Order: sequence, then C-alpha cells, then structure tokens
Amino acid sequence: MNTPRSAYYDGTRLFVADSLNHRVLIWNSFPTSSGQSANVVLGQPDFTSNTLNNGGLSASSLNSPQSVYSDGTQLFVTDTNNHRILRWQTIPTSNGAAADLVIGQINFVSNNNSTSTNGLSTPQQLLKSNNGKLIISDYGNHRLVYFNSTPLTNGANFDGIMGANSPINALSNYYGLSPWSFYFPYGIATDPISSDFWVTDYYNHRALRLDIGH
Repeated sequence: MNTPRSAYYDGTRLFVADSLNHRVLIWNSFPTSSGQSANVVLGQPDFTSNTLNNGGLSASSLNSPQSVYSDGTQLFVTDTNNHRILRWQTIPTSNGAAADLVIGQINFVSNNNSTSTNGLSTPQQLLKSNNGKLIISDYGNHRLVYFNSTPLTNGANFDGIMGANSPINALSNYYGLSPWSFYFPYGIATDPISSDFWVTDYYNHRALRLDIGH
C-alpha cells in the first residue's frame, strides 16, 4: 500500500482506501493472516497498476481516494481529488469495475471543484446515519452536506447543508467560531442508536456532536 487513508468493515468484507496508489482494495472476508492478498481492486485494472485516473477520468478511475463506506449492499468511495463520491449499487466482484452513480459531479468525466447545491471540494468521508441520511464532509468547502436518502441520479442536489447559510459560501468559520461553523471538517462517526453524529473539525482543533434530525 501507499498512504492508506481509511478502512471499513461491513461485517463481511474489508475495504481499504489505498490513497496514493489511487485504488480501493476489497477482501471478501476479514483477513486472518499478515500479508493476505485482497480479492478485488477498484480504480485500477489490476493489482500492479497505480496510475492516477488510470485510462482517463471515468466511472472506474480514482484520484487519491480518502474513505470507503458500505451498508452491506452498496459501496461508496470518496474520490477526493476528483471532487466526487462514487457509488456502486452492489459490491464489485471484478477488478476495475465501473461505478454506477456519481455525487458532486454531473457526470463521470467532470471534476469541477465547486461550491453549489450539488458540488463538492475535496470530500473526505461519507457515512450513513441511523435515520438513513447520507452525510459527507465537504472538506474544502468547510461544510457538511447530506441527503435524506441515497440519491438516484448523477449530480443530485443535496437535501441539506451545515456550516453555511447559502450553497455558494465556502468560507471557514462562516458564522465566526461557533457551534455551527467548520474549518476543514474531516472525519465522521455516527451513533448507531440515535440520529446524532460526530465530526472532527480539523483546524478548529475540536470534535462536534450534531443532530440533523428525523
């Protein structure tokens, strides 16, 4: 690996964002021995390639993925330097499999760094809350964005934004340093019981507990 950023275990499979190899590795069952080989690689056609956006920007390429999340059926990857989230509707079983949905871009060949109702800037992490909301730390825009449920179309508009009072604002600590401002929000941890979740507010040197309601 080269600078792996995060790992996620869905109870069956292990997923690792191997960031600077521009790929995601999947073990179909949890490894039980050191150095155990992965079963599937995403972002590259094989296990010996590590080209940024291999083959060109597409539904199957990656540029420094930072995190992975699965609900056991779907797989989400924060494709950070392409300013997007890729979603596979079912867990991929073949190397280099193409995603079927993109969040943060209108199609699979765009990589705009934008602040808007559907744009992202270097997203870091994505998780689903206990009440079904899909939450994204939109790091470069100093905000959190969320969907009430998994979007069905490419480039879908967010259902909510936290950290700014307008979709076109991308200022750190927009409201001043306060309980509802962010300065590069990074990691997310969800509560399995309530709708609460935690976010690491990186440059404000704190973690905040939030609730985006039912």
